[in-house]
Amino acid sequence: DELITTHSPEYISRFLQGDQTESELRNVGFPWSIEGVKRALSSTGGTVAAACAVCDVLLHHHSNKQEESSSINDEYYPICWSAHVAGGTHHAFYDRGEGFCIFSDIAVAANVIRQKYGSIIRKILIIDLDVHQGNGNAVLFQNRQDIVTFSLHCQGNYFSKKEISDLDIELPVGCTDETYLVTLRHWLKQIKQESQGIDFVFFQAGVDILKKDRLGKMALTAEGVKRRNKLVYDFCSEQRLPLVITMGGGYPSNNDWTPILKAHANVYIQAYEYLEDLQRKREMLLSDSH
Repeated sequence: DELITTHSPEYISRFLQGDQTESELRNVGFPWSIEGVKRALSSTGGTVAAACAVCDVLLHHHSNKQEESSSINDEYYPICWSAHVAGGTHHAFYDRGEGFCIFSDIAVAANVIRQKYGSIIRKILIIDLDVHQGNGNAVLFQNRQDIVTFSLHCQGNYFSKKEISDLDIELPVGCTDETYLVTLRHWLKQIKQESQGIDFVFFQAGVDILKKDRLGKMALTAEGVKRRNKLVYDFCSEQRLPLVITMGGGYPSNNDWTPILKAHANVYIQAYEYLEDLQRKREMLLSDSH
């Protein structure tokens, strides 16, 4: 039921049964297997579970307030974020997969929470910072006023047709920390000023923007990627926005996984430490108010 909020029932059925053409398998990039089915389902289900967990907390907060005007931005209520150490499969379309992506976990999760928690989640922002355009999500949410797609990616790294997101920003091959961070900061500021009514954010945190990534074609340092993460966390924190974080791309050079794994881990460690710091500040605020 959750998958069909986003994908063709026929496509879902054929994939689950292994009924795919050679062309379809070639576009996805790996052969069909039972393990692959389990991976695709768990990758999607984990992001849905993370999003629903956040929404359950928000709903509980609203119920406790017992006021229609109560806000998820109440400064005395802790910010609610969640993360899934998988997902970010943003190249999946309605009836086909592409680029190692079978189902779009973020799209499925966004559709599920819009249906299930529509009273509190009315507008969703997807921040996609993988080196590749989030082309699947761009198409899946075309002409949807309740889902805003923002993709910041490398202009020289399209492996299929370029699609149209609500906001597509291209950066040059070889892009370094400062160019990337100045650009991201500018557009997050623009979104904050112009996209009113956002209730929820998904962050596709691909680390294939690293210079050491085999397929990325950008040149960010590990510190640059950490600064990128902080810009997103600041954006959500300043507006007290619920957030779900997913993985994205990351491909080792010369089979050296260390920089890729560290960059992926930093996404989650930073989020945890960021929330810990916010919690300390909140406790001080509550203490001072008494």
